[in-house]
Amino acid sequence: MLDEATQYLENRQKQQPSFTYEVIVVDDGSKDKTTEVASQYSKKYGADKVRILTLVENRGKGGAVRMGTLSSRGKFILMADADGATKFCDIEKVEAGLHALNPKPENMAISCGSRAHLETDSVAEVTSV
Repeated sequence: MLDEATQYLENRQKQQPSFTYEVIVVDDGSKDKTTEVASQYSKKYGADKVRILTLVENRGKGGAVRMGTLSSRGKFILMADADGATKFCDIEKVEAGLHALNPKPENMAISCGSRAHLETDSVAEVTSV
């Protein structure tokens, strides 16, 4: 997943020099080598581009997402799980949708997506908020 993400982001930065990014890897108390693997990417791309947030105790997905979001410095935030379900080449579609909303600086916009609709047996349900 980090290979795909950094490859996409580096290529995009080469095409658009004003484009900046950061990848925040949140290690939520895992027993695997998450921090060790992420450190290799941080050394390769720089600590400003690949940052590692190691939580002392497991906070669950919500806590990990919250801490990663609070640590981010960017204008746009994309959350992706390590399972590789998020395809980074789709980021531009999400950005286009956000720009189409044309939010004013004082407003916020959220774009959510799911690949579930691509499954043949998936069922989409819509509820109003």
